[in-house]
Amino acid sequence: MNFDTTFVLNMLTAVLLIVVAVVLYVNYGFKRKVNIKGKHVLISGGSKGIGLEVAAQCFQQGAKVTILARDENGLKEAKKYICSKSETKRDSEVIYFPVNVSKDYELLETIIQKAEDELGPIYGLFNIVGKAVCYRFLETPLNDFDDMIKVNYQSTVNCTRAVLKKMVTRNEGFIEITSSMAGLFGIYGFSAYSASKFALLGFAQTLAMEMKPHNISITITYPPDTDTPGFALENTTKVIMNFSLFARLIFIFCSILFKY
Repeated sequence: MNFDTTFVLNMLTAVLLIVVAVVLYVNYGFKRKVNIKGKHVLISGGSKGIGLEVAAQCFQQGAKVTILARDENGLKEAKKYICSKSETKRDSEVIYFPVNVSKDYELLETIIQKAEDELGPIYGLFNIVGKAVCYRFLETPLNDFDDMIKVNYQSTVNCTRAVLKKMVTRNEGFIEITSSMAGLFGIYGFSAYSASKFALLGFAQTLAMEMKPHNISITITYPPDTDTPGFALENTTKVIMNFSLFARLIFIFCSILFKY
């Protein structure tokens, strides 16, 4: 019997995503709603891609916004874009700092203090710094594994630690941690990236338990492929898979369904 392989794969992927959503809801439920109007939020990786759009959305909802990234020119352009999303002139409520959050922890702490001095206590943190490389395991340079941990995991740890001390004393706040669909199940060609994103789940679950008595909400998100500059760069190294993807998707589907 003839069948359209692409259609079957797309349908199976759709069913898989639905099952993942149900499993996440059953395990974690809906988070409490957060009103950020007039509050100060910090976005790491806020100069482009998902981070930039999150910053713009927060600003539209009335939040004061601090964005962090490595490229100062990119941050300047990002501020213009974010400010353009408000109907009223509130340019002074968007500030930025160039910093490598995966390495410069002492500088990061200094920046957090400066940001709070200017815009007030940080109420929310969005950890969106991240990058991906895609090679088969035996073709992946060893330094890429170290790089993925630093960028995708250590960046989140550093930013979270830098803001959390004061959040605890104020007994309020929220922290968002950005993982990936590759942080839910392994994906062919992403051994370095996927492992770094899996680490974030353990971090988020542990942190959620520790912060619950302090009224601090911890949320982890799993964005799929998104049209961003980072995704475009990822595609330059992406491995082409063969028909074994079909068998792999079936395995993933069954693993989540029956919790193997």
